[in-house]
Amino acid sequence: MTSLFSRLGQDGTAGAAIALGGAVGFLLVRDYPVGSLSDFGPGFMPWVATIGMMILGGIMLTRALAAPVRFSFTMVVGRPVILVPLGMASFALLLAPLGLALASALAVLITSFASLESSLKERLAAAGALAALITLVFGYGLGMSVPLWPLGLRP
Repeated sequence: MTSLFSRLGQDGTAGAAIALGGAVGFLLVRDYPVGSLSDFGPGFMPWVATIGMMILGGIMLTRALAAPVRFSFTMVVGRPVILVPLGMASFALLLAPLGLALASALAVLITSFASLESSLKERLAAAGALAALITLVFGYGLGMSVPLWPLGLRP
């Protein structure tokens, strides 16, 4: 007898988790005023997001149940488990003192070491390119009120 997780595989289990997260989220925001399509209320986006999560999770779950081949879970250990959260935490802690450009570059660089498939040159290029893109889109394009540069270089 196989367990439910091994029958669903990773995609089915992820779909079930996403649908469940959407359902729980919907229960939390169901009383927010939604408004109309011409005048959104504060609950419009949470409703759309949670309903979308339930639909997409349901699609993933249905596809996994219909698939003839089931995959087993593999345990993720080591570098990714440590370096991905470390990169996220470094971004959160370094954003105020270093600014968006450097904090995002360092976060990308730290998380890139979770994989052994890239060279240092590729990691640095990815960190620079993504930091530039993030700074252009969020800092200049959307005009978010986050510091873009380190403390000594701010206007």
